[in-house]
Amino acid sequence: MKDQDKTKEQLMDELQALRRRIAELEASDRKYAQAQEKLTRLSAAVNTSIDGIIITDLHANVIDVNEAVLKKHGISRKEDMIGKGSLDFVAPEDHEKVLAGVAQVAEKGYVKGVEYHIITTDGRKIPVEANAVLMKDEDGQPIGFAVIVRDITDRRRAEQALRENEEAERSFAERLAALLEVTNALSQSRSVDDLCCRAVELGRSRLGFDRLSVWLVGDDPRVLTGTFGVDEKGQLRDERASRMTPPPDSATWRIGAHEMSSFHQADTPLYNDREEIVGRGSLAIAALWDGEEVIGCLNTDNFLLHEPITERKRELLALYASALGHLCTRIRAEEALRKSEQAERQFSGQLQTLNEIGNGLSKAASVDELCRMAVEVGRSRLGFDRLGVWLLDQNYPNFAVGTWGTDEKGELRDERASRLPTDINKMVKSIALEKNRLGFLPDTNVFNDKGEIVGRAANVAAPLWDGEEVIGYTSADNLLRRQPITERVCDLLALYASMLGHLCTRKRVEEALGESEKRYRALFEQAADSIALVDAETGALVEFSERAHENLGYTREEFRKLKIPDFEIIESAGEVKKHIEKVIGEGADTFETKHRTKAGDIRDVHVNCRAISFGGRQFVQTIWRDITDRKRSEEVTNTLARLGTRKRRTEAPRVVA
Repeated sequence: MKDQDKTKEQLMDELQALRRRIAELEASDRKYAQAQEKLTRLSAAVNTSIDGIIITDLHANVIDVNEAVLKKHGISRKEDMIGKGSLDFVAPEDHEKVLAGVAQVAEKGYVKGVEYHIITTDGRKIPVEANAVLMKDEDGQPIGFAVIVRDITDRRRAEQALRENEEAERSFAERLAALLEVTNALSQSRSVDDLCCRAVELGRSRLGFDRLSVWLVGDDPRVLTGTFGVDEKGQLRDERASRMTPPPDSATWRIGAHEMSSFHQADTPLYNDREEIVGRGSLAIAALWDGEEVIGCLNTDNFLLHEPITERKRELLALYASALGHLCTRIRAEEALRKSEQAERQFSGQLQTLNEIGNGLSKAASVDELCRMAVEVGRSRLGFDRLGVWLLDQNYPNFAVGTWGTDEKGELRDERASRLPTDINKMVKSIALEKNRLGFLPDTNVFNDKGEIVGRAANVAAPLWDGEEVIGYTSADNLLRRQPITERVCDLLALYASMLGHLCTRKRVEEALGESEKRYRALFEQAADSIALVDAETGALVEFSERAHENLGYTREEFRKLKIPDFEIIESAGEVKKHIEKVIGEGADTFETKHRTKAGDIRDVHVNCRAISFGGRQFVQTIWRDITDRKRSEEVTNTLARLGTRKRRTEAPRVVA
């Protein structure tokens, strides 16, 4: 229809529709302009963002990236990335992780915190964290992904540093706990040498130090004396023959002069015990203190492992040195006390626990009988399973000689012909050679008296002591009854071994005294002179030789009933008593007197006597020699001399005036 044919109403409707269309177009133009402005601002924000932004299609192909992405990858142009798959720029080992993230975005519309590594043009791998969202068009249809990528290298480093710090703190806490255990173990040391040796061993095995050595101040405070250390091959070294005189102003000298309590240097010459340079590395030194006095130093370096000596390790070294200083001071005092008092090991409390058994064992006639009774009573009265007693060979202490034991059927076995090395297992070695208080193996091979394996069982052994020396050991296992060897059983065996060591030592002394007494009795009886022991209070003849009663014609039984006045002629009973008192007061006397034999003959005797005491009583040891023949010979000689003189006088010529 032509416009001129339209009615006015129709023309007005069309005009209104045209105006609405013009208004819609104008509104659309404004939205487009706003969208363009928004896109411009968004593009500027994307390009200036410090985080990487990647736009991909639904197949994860790159559509657009910002400058941050290009910079991280080391790529100069967008064209080198656009159109390529996103996985081309991801480390191969992280492909599955990235694909899983893409699937999650497609399903949920977003994903957060996916960590993976991107690859740079020079082959480096950079850790990143990605957050992604699903992009949709105006109709709500998915059209691609927008990914924000953040470099987490610094965060990873911080996390690693935090983990390392936490690990260091955890390790330090464990070392502190180990330090307490090590200190408790070292407190059982019997000597300073033992303490220093074990301190080096445990300092390396339990506290994690590299090379370690202990030096003590000697009699000359300017000189340090070596104890034990670690050589250049990581082996324990005896350095007790080494001496070191630190030069003035050196770290060791300044520690000794109280100018510092510890020292550390990261790059310095490292020395052996002869002060010879063996390399370079880190060195740390800490003082050993006795109150306010420096008594030595504890040194460590990193010669073997080349690990840095951290601040925590230096703190541990200072704590260890402090503990060693305290223990060294205490053990030195104990050693001085033992030496001054010459006391045996103080097992009185333990021996009281086994007093009844000890009384019975003390009646054994010999060491062999003692060991046999010890095995029998140990099983029947103390409840041990298999039990055996071994004594160290006195000429070859690296071997142990059997005494009595228990066979595989639970019967007493004579093992006196057996001989085994003391290093047959680490338990026996630890007590026989290293002098530990107790050795225990919860599951180990056990042996018969020939050193043959007869099974596996728990095994415990304890040393037999003579003062501070190990003279043997007793061992028990649970091969027969399979009852657990508890801590109480171990303690009981240690007490029993202590008592047996005491009794064995005493029995050896008694046997030696018996032999000595036999030799003395032989000399006593074979002496040419008469010998008698007189009670100073009663005058009774306590002991006398055969020569004493035979020379006077008495039998032993007859002579035992006599007292000195019964055969003494010159002195009365009262004078004899006073003479005895004189000897007791002056200590000795020598004189001649006369004795009457049973037959009534008079014998001249020369007497030597001296005062002695034992058991709280006074005695006079008297030795007399019969000099009757000598006296008669002297009288004859004197008579002849007098006769000769008289004859010469009568025959002298007279002088005539």
